[in-house]
Amino acid sequence: MSTNPVLLSTSSVYPENCAYAFDLAERLGYDGVEVMVWTDPLTQEPGALQALSQLHALPIGAVHAPTLLLAQRLWGWEPWGKVDRSVRLAEEVGAEVVVIHPPFRWQREYAEGFV
Repeated sequence: MSTNPVLLSTSSVYPENCAYAFDLAERLGYDGVEVMVWTDPLTQEPGALQALSQLHALPIGAVHAPTLLLAQRLWGWEPWGKVDRSVRLAEEVGAEVVVIHPPFRWQREYAEGFV
């Protein structure tokens, strides 16, 4: 990957799936892919993600924790559990970055430990 890689997020191709994002990123010349973990099962499966990465010769530069409202129940309700699981997924696929967002208003307990 280049010093300042440009990644295509899998969420940017919604409602298409993760496999489509990898294909599109390759065709358009992106440096890699950011995997947004959400309801597409491929985004949760390290082996499948590694296979897509190899098939398209694109590294997975980042894993985005499932914080979108669309994925609020994915991997349970506890935000820190989602962060921890995203870190493990990133380690398994070789991503150096994990993207998280500040808490929503209703996530008071998560907000207390966020900063």
